[in-house]
This record gives sequence, C-alpha cells and structure tokens, in this order.
Amino acid sequence: MNDKCFDCGHELELRSNYTLDDPVVGLIETDGEYCHCPNCGTDEVPYETMCKVDDARKARIQELLWADIRSGNDFDRKFMPVHELAELLGVTRQAIDKSRTLGNLIYNTTIMGIRYWMRESAIKFKATGDGRIPLLKAAAIAQESNRTNQRHTRSKNNRATPVLQPGD
Repeated sequence: MNDKCFDCGHELELRSNYTLDDPVVGLIETDGEYCHCPNCGTDEVPYETMCKVDDARKARIQELLWADIRSGNDFDRKFMPVHELAELLGVTRQAIDKSRTLGNLIYNTTIMGIRYWMRESAIKFKATGDGRIPLLKAAAIAQESNRTNQRHTRSKNNRATPVLQPGD
C-alpha cells in the first residue's frame, strides 16, 4: 500500500480492527489491518482484510437466514429446493448448480449436502436480476413478530378465569 492517500495526498495511518457497515447484514468487524486517511476519511483496505470481511459477511448471512426459522413449516415457507428454483427461473437444475452468479445473487443455505434457496430472494432476482435483500431488516421484523406473539400468548395465559359462585 502507498504511504499517501489517493484522494488528497495526505499521509495514511495504519490501523487494525476494520469495521464495515454492510447494508444487507449490518455491522461487520474483523481483526484485519488497513490504512486510514485522517484528512479525508478514506480507507485503503488490503486484500487479506477484505477476505476476512467476506468470510464474516457469509457467516452473518447464514445466521440471519436462520433467524426466524422455528419449525419445518417455516423452513418450507422460506426456502425452496433447486428444482423449484429452476422452474421459477425457467432454467435447468444443472444451470443453477454451475452458475456462480446465482449463488451470489440469491441467498441459499446447504443442509446435509442439499442446497436450498431463499424463496423471497429468488422472486426478487427474477423480477430485478438481483436477489439480495436487507436480511437485517427481515430478521428484525421476524423477531418483533415473535415478541408480539409471545406477549399475546402470555396475556392470554395471565387472564384470570372467573370463579364460579355457588349461585351461578
């Protein structure tokens, strides 16, 4: 890396613990080194640090994909096998398996060697050509929905049933 900023020509400072605010998965923090310009705020990030960021992003995506799965029915509602994706996109299963683009633009997870594709992401991909959706917002909505359901259940359980009197 250069000692001077590409944008303003100011001296760069070597820093560690790189942080990136990703619009899809939120805040990503790694222990990688990078250079920062105190004058204009530009960061020069080496390849090794970006590889760490990419690994952290992939792990966070998998974590967020599973955030609101509570049962097999939730999984079936949220994910689809490759033959359903092929039918939705109008391509063959082999084309999906060989495509790196689809693997990067449609969220997917692998369970016991079988790849499943996120239904909402696939539908968006078909419409726009990019299936990446903000997973952080979807997970927050799912968590709030679960909290509301739990509160509703608790309030039902806490209601006192009227005690019958001998004259009733």
